[in-house]
Amino acid sequence: MTRMDETQHRLLEWTVGQQSERLAAQILADQGFQDIDPSHPYGGQDGGRDIMCSRDGNKWIGAVYFPRGQKSLTEIKKKLTDDLVAAREHNPHGLAFVTNQELTLAERRDLTKLADDIEIDIFHMERVAFVLSQPRMHPLRKQYLDIDAGPVPLDIRLSIDGAAHYFTDSHVLRDHLIDDEVRRIREGAAKARDRSPGERAELNTMARVMGHGELDDPPTEEETAKAVTELRLRVERNWPRSEEWLGTRGWDGLRFTVTNNAESFLTQVELILTFHGVKGFEKDYLHNPNHLTRYLLNPGWEPSDLQEWMAAKVFIPRLANREVQWQNDGNDLQVTITLKELRPEPAVWRSEPDEVIVMVSPSETPIEVTWFATAHGHGTAFTGEPITLPVDAALFRDALSRTLAGVDVDNS
Repeated sequence: MTRMDETQHRLLEWTVGQQSERLAAQILADQGFQDIDPSHPYGGQDGGRDIMCSRDGNKWIGAVYFPRGQKSLTEIKKKLTDDLVAAREHNPHGLAFVTNQELTLAERRDLTKLADDIEIDIFHMERVAFVLSQPRMHPLRKQYLDIDAGPVPLDIRLSIDGAAHYFTDSHVLRDHLIDDEVRRIREGAAKARDRSPGERAELNTMARVMGHGELDDPPTEEETAKAVTELRLRVERNWPRSEEWLGTRGWDGLRFTVTNNAESFLTQVELILTFHGVKGFEKDYLHNPNHLTRYLLNPGWEPSDLQEWMAAKVFIPRLANREVQWQNDGNDLQVTITLKELRPEPAVWRSEPDEVIVMVSPSETPIEVTWFATAHGHGTAFTGEPITLPVDAALFRDALSRTLAGVDVDNS
């Protein structure tokens, strides 16, 4: 038998009598009921109140039915009907019927319709077995069903702070930058053509002294028009890279939190996360974004001399965090979190902020993140519930403002 089958079998073949009320009280507490007060857990007159409790601020009564072996629907219905009659004397909002009996979906629906004035919540055998099979309930399963849990199963919770982003208005800034650059090109060309022979000779002399050789002939109007056309085509073609360049500087990255819900220390823990259909980027802590306009117009631009290179490449160094690694794998982003030790809750592990920037194409569809975890001494991987990563529409100008905040920029 599997572990779940053994749990079901021992529930159905119940042999420990009134212990059922104590077990039912623990199940209700785990499932969100509060103010648990078993009336007579070892037997006795309880006046139709096996368990007094509350949920969402309303008074509930817990009724327990744990006979040995499967009973007929008629017998189960009679027991629940009697419990409802007794419960009405105490004016509850609802009655939680905890039983070790197997019930089909249709039978559960019929039983919940036995009262119009009292809400009925049925904890049938499969539901009770599921609750008891959760790792945190294994001590109770041992106590009441005498089922050894063996090694405590992995029970890990993962949360992700942050969102994927896309720009909504970057084309507006793109066109503005292109227009400014076009104006600069045309004004520069016109100014060069308007220079007098004397001015040109003086500039050539200065250029030779500085080791640059003589100036080129001023561009004709046709050459200027061609340069403008090539500029527009290049910027529009490379603009996705320009968006990536700014996004790694103006957006927040993701942060991960890992919690060990089990009552055991874990060692050599590894979590593998797959972000489906997205691409990841390194957070770039640009301290002094010199030549910002040049990078946006041409993300492949490189400074022409050492002085410019040093001015353009001043960064705040990012300390390497070996616990979190990531790579783009085809159309997906894969993140690996490796932890030497993971202490049980309430201790948690949190990554550094801005581990990875996630960029997506314009879409409101959340990103699905699937993940699993392994740990030393546990032969079975833990597969977590998929996580939904929200997608935020970001303004290009906001990212630009964050990049420029408090910094003087040379846009020449």
